[in-house]
Amino acid sequence: MNTRSFWQHHAPLLAMIFLIALAVRAYRATNEGAINPDIVRFVDQARTLLADPLTAVRQEAYHPLHALLGGLVSRLLPTSWFSHDNFRILAGLRIVGITCGALVAVLIFILARQLGARTWPAAAAALLWVVGRRTSVFGADAMSDMLFLACFTGAAICTINGLRQLTRHRPASIPFALSGLFAALSYLTRPEGLAISLITVAALATLLLHQRVPLWRKFLRRRATPTAPVLRAIATHLLVLALISAPYILTIGGLTQKKNVLPAPILQPASLATIPAIDPYAWAKIGKEIFETFGFAPCIVLGLAMLLKPRLWGRPRLRPISSIWFTLWLAVMLWLLASAGYLDGRHTLPLIILLHALFALSFIPIRRLRAAAKPLAFAAFLFAIAPGLAQITDPHRADKYYLQQAAHWVDTNAGSNAILYEHHKVVAFYAQRPATRIHTLDFPGTQRELAPLLAQTPAQPTYILCHVADVRIAPPTLGAFRLATTFKSPLPANHDGLLIYTSP
Repeated sequence: MNTRSFWQHHAPLLAMIFLIALAVRAYRATNEGAINPDIVRFVDQARTLLADPLTAVRQEAYHPLHALLGGLVSRLLPTSWFSHDNFRILAGLRIVGITCGALVAVLIFILARQLGARTWPAAAAALLWVVGRRTSVFGADAMSDMLFLACFTGAAICTINGLRQLTRHRPASIPFALSGLFAALSYLTRPEGLAISLITVAALATLLLHQRVPLWRKFLRRRATPTAPVLRAIATHLLVLALISAPYILTIGGLTQKKNVLPAPILQPASLATIPAIDPYAWAKIGKEIFETFGFAPCIVLGLAMLLKPRLWGRPRLRPISSIWFTLWLAVMLWLLASAGYLDGRHTLPLIILLHALFALSFIPIRRLRAAAKPLAFAAFLFAIAPGLAQITDPHRADKYYLQQAAHWVDTNAGSNAILYEHHKVVAFYAQRPATRIHTLDFPGTQRELAPLLAQTPAQPTYILCHVADVRIAPPTLGAFRLATTFKSPLPANHDGLLIYTSP
């Protein structure tokens, strides 16, 4: 792929995709009423990083790049636009997420074209990301998913470009240096960003392997790639990755402080022995997430192509690299999928597997299919984006506005000397007057966690805020504390809400 001609030919289309994605995510951000505990942690992390970076890196389990960028962007926003600093930092985080989410749509198009897809299916895959029911909110919620995925996809694009140059016996140091840069940024955003480096090194090792194994040489049907350039590419990628990531790794004393991501250091074979038994229900839930994320269109197009012409599996020139890359991608992602605690990931799995599905979609040269395939594929694409177009406002987020109402109640009724005990500080985030004390608790463990407090009458006004899954079973008292008010989701099907207990 000629980089200069590619940008000259596709610049208007890429600009249109980026602007549409930007507009959709900005609109979703205006309808994003929910502040979850993770977002509150990012806001607190951003504030601490700007004040004391070293302490923040050592104490916070979340990787710092997203919070740092959000905090820096928030410094550029006028303070007069926001009621207090929490919302200014939140706006900075959302600006980073929205921009990266729109950039991911462009990267999806580039990735699909780089693997051999024609322009219209690549654009369809990008637009599917832009208007999907689930994917259109990614980035607008101020989470780190989009920055991670933008860097992750950028590293994948650079790696594929470098592999192609190596097989054509051209210098490939710059693509693999960029791949190491984006992989490091991806890792500094989320720990699973190391997966792209695993795939890159495995793909380069495969190029070395095929020189010595006759089966690989027959499969690749090309001259052997010289050893020195491949080793130089591996060294370049790992060197750039290490230079950027090493300060953070040395500061925290390991690869990550998030205990539920990897059960052991990723480079230790012993970690494979800790993979737990796979829960079928969890896999069914993941399957539902995947289909909701990227729709049915890629699966329908892929199945249709294999049914009409089973021998179509990529263009002949790209088939070896594509097949090897796809296999390595699948192996690494399945390993991460099976790692301890990873089945409960928020959005990372469906986002990564979205690219996984895009690989399969881009392998199909649509122009060689029968004439009937195009309208059927286009109909499948419309079927996939219909839920996104119909639910672009995604009202399931609006039911969390009761948290803002609870914060207003606290501001109105709690005095300046009041003490608040709350789960994850969500209401305290909204409150104009920050709580003087915060205690993390969850219901029904409240009585056990607050036993010393419940056993005596506090000397100053005290409020206990309990987030519950069903407000209908709320007890009227907790020790000497009485139930003052209840805030419930306005949706009839939801019974979750917030209980506020006050001291006598």
